[in-house]
Amino acid sequence: MAPKCVPIDEDDVEPPASPTAASDVYSLGMCILEALTGLPLWGTVDNGTVYDRVKNDHLLPQQPKVVDGKVWALIGSMCAYEPNVRLSLDDTVEALNELASQKEKLLVLPCIINS
Repeated sequence: MAPKCVPIDEDDVEPPASPTAASDVYSLGMCILEALTGLPLWGTVDNGTVYDRVKNDHLLPQQPKVVDGKVWALIGSMCAYEPNVRLSLDDTVEALNELASQKEKLLVLPCIINS
């Protein structure tokens, strides 16, 4: 869920935003990251800490070893904290298509290649 759409806690002064195309891009980036690793995004970190890291500190999970630099840069652009800085949905689709057309995509998921 995009940070701006996270339900409020007692310290928030503004209500959560309704989902938008920008929040969908953020969520897709997080889904891609989880699909690439096959692991929960924040491991065993408790929800309160995750909330602080995302909502207050504007952090992403650490770059996993199985995610190369190009893919990580794309995920970072998709998951920018501020929606107006995030890739648009059209630019996201274009970037994903470009990435999928490259032979280097095989380097992204070594676990699939070896199976």
